[in-house]
Amino acid sequence: MNGKPIRRGMVLVGVAGMMSAAMAAEAANTLGGASKKVSTRVTAFSAHGVSPKMAERVTSQFRTALSQNEDVEVKDHPSRVKTIVYGSVFLLGTRIGLESHIINVDSGELLCGTDMPCDSEDQIERVAVNLAADLLKKIRDHDKIQQAPKKRKNLLIFNFDTKNVSPGAAFGATALIRSAMLNTGNFLVVGPAAAEMIMREPGFIKAGPLTQESALEMGRLMNVGYIMMGDVVLSEGKIRVTARLVNVEAGTVEMSQSGTCPREEELPETIHALVEQFVKDHKEAKKIPMAVMDFLAPGVPAALAASAASSMEGGFFNSGRFEVIPSSRMQAIMKEQGWKGRPADEGIGIEVGRMLNVRYVSRGSMSGMENTWTLAVKVMDVNTGKTVFEKTAVCTQEELPRAAVSLAESFRPAE
Repeated sequence: MNGKPIRRGMVLVGVAGMMSAAMAAEAANTLGGASKKVSTRVTAFSAHGVSPKMAERVTSQFRTALSQNEDVEVKDHPSRVKTIVYGSVFLLGTRIGLESHIINVDSGELLCGTDMPCDSEDQIERVAVNLAADLLKKIRDHDKIQQAPKKRKNLLIFNFDTKNVSPGAAFGATALIRSAMLNTGNFLVVGPAAAEMIMREPGFIKAGPLTQESALEMGRLMNVGYIMMGDVVLSEGKIRVTARLVNVEAGTVEMSQSGTCPREEELPETIHALVEQFVKDHKEAKKIPMAVMDFLAPGVPAALAASAASSMEGGFFNSGRFEVIPSSRMQAIMKEQGWKGRPADEGIGIEVGRMLNVRYVSRGSMSGMENTWTLAVKVMDVNTGKTVFEKTAVCTQEELPRAAVSLAESFRPAE
């Protein structure tokens, strides 16, 4: 890059911090308040899709700028430091991203952070200086934020699964989600380092990708109220971001949101819009509990069936009418009861539904070939054991996600 323009670059940073009332006093002491110096350590910024040399330049300039302020004491040795500043530099297509935030060492909570734009590499040092100044301002404002504390939900955000996107976008998407969720003021976000420590514990990591069940296990170990999982996938010329908010105690997905954009450069706006929709749609009203059975799709390509199943579950989530227990939870109970290895029939589904204390159990299915597919959904009342809703739809492969969502959304339980 060496001083050449990056064509409409942007620096993207998380995270603005919010804490619970019980931790306000500790936070004020940790950060030092207006009358005491902030004692911290600045770690080397990580590089994702950019050269390590660029990250080194950012780290050096950021650390120098922070050290020159009379309200900050930057230390090299971590033993006496209560806070640590982390940062990263990542590439989103033709944009550059910088991410920086300060973390409470003892609790692992994100306290505060910042973001600002950068149009070309030759502006990196100047932006790093401004970034440090803005982070310091956020630290000074932290006590004011705590003067009117409100109840916030503890949230652990896992790295999103990614497919066909660049390394910079793969890293940046999770960083942006984490930042945006914290900036809503509704969540006390646990830093990623705390989760990584638990994942390294002997015997915890299972083979293969992280499942929702193992993520819930980690959430319980960390005593958080919610976890968030999701994915970022490039398919047919569009990038789709999907995020799921899961209640750890209940093991249910309380909300799922998706957003699309044509280019990696537009991921920030897409993610911010997705989080805004989360906040808008997150109602306190009591939702009807529903369990989702395993999706039946004999002879259908696994990836296609998984896409349809995910979209159908998403349709139930997004209707706002149901507290949805995903199929993975039902399968776990089937394993405990010795039913593993065979598909659950509807009778078993209703029995498991009673064990989960839900009102409804739903099952989706799919059949067809080439470019003509038939989707079906059936909903059973757990109390009566009767089918209360059944509907099918025929669609092309391109129409599959929308058709699956529409089928699920069309179920409206009787008042």
